[in-house]
Amino acid sequence: MARQLWLLRHAEAEPHGAREDSARRLTERGERQSRAAGRALLALGVSFEEVLYSPKARARETAELALEEWDPQVRARARSHEPLAGGFDAAAAREAIAALPADGRLLVVGHEPDLSGVVGELTGGRVDFKKGGVAAVRLEGPGGELTVLLRPRELALIADAQVIPAVLGADSELLDLGRARRTATPAQRKALRLRDGGCIGPACDRPPAWCEPHHIVHWADGGPTDLANLALLCTAHHDLVHHAGWTVTVTGGRATMQPARAATGAGPPAEP
Repeated sequence: MARQLWLLRHAEAEPHGAREDSARRLTERGERQSRAAGRALLALGVSFEEVLYSPKARARETAELALEEWDPQVRARARSHEPLAGGFDAAAAREAIAALPADGRLLVVGHEPDLSGVVGELTGGRVDFKKGGVAAVRLEGPGGELTVLLRPRELALIADAQVIPAVLGADSELLDLGRARRTATPAQRKALRLRDGGCIGPACDRPPAWCEPHHIVHWADGGPTDLANLALLCTAHHDLVHHAGWTVTVTGGRATMQPARAATGAGPPAEP
């Protein structure tokens, strides 16, 4: 598994000159963009070990409004980070995420051109980072892979789709299918890749290409083909679930795998 760096550009703010730059606040449209970004991330099942935001008012307000409906534990992990005020680069991003677990996710809320510069340094690609937009980079070795780039309009569509309830993929494909289909669709596989980052087995570094979606409640037992009932597993960890009594759960948008408790009290089986 790999760490994931998520980036949220501050939403629409008062124009330059309205007041001192660090004190410029969000417009009403910016407030809506911020709340939509937060709801969309929730809908995608993403959670964060830490949230860092620029001390400038427009970035702080974006973070606060985006996290408005999030679990209090996640909101408590949000804090101001001075480097995000200006000059934030890939080295600073790597330093900020270094203390997180190997599969940890960090959300940073900041400004342009810094955020697109970070994405460019890590992935070698150029992105058009709209105000209120979101990007995510899966960190691998010295570089990274751009896995998400969503504009405010797309985030609003994902956020509003919660009333269905359903989550929409990039091509407006339903990500929760219930019992209509046994196997995961391409859209669901993309969503699982974003959420799980690879095999969720303990200390497993198998990438998504080496994994298959696993039904947590088995299809034969009535389990639905919904994101909340799916997780990526490599072949070895898939065998542990089916033949050695290991279990998988999804809590707070994070899928985890737990070893079986042997009836003899001898402890869990050895990992592959």
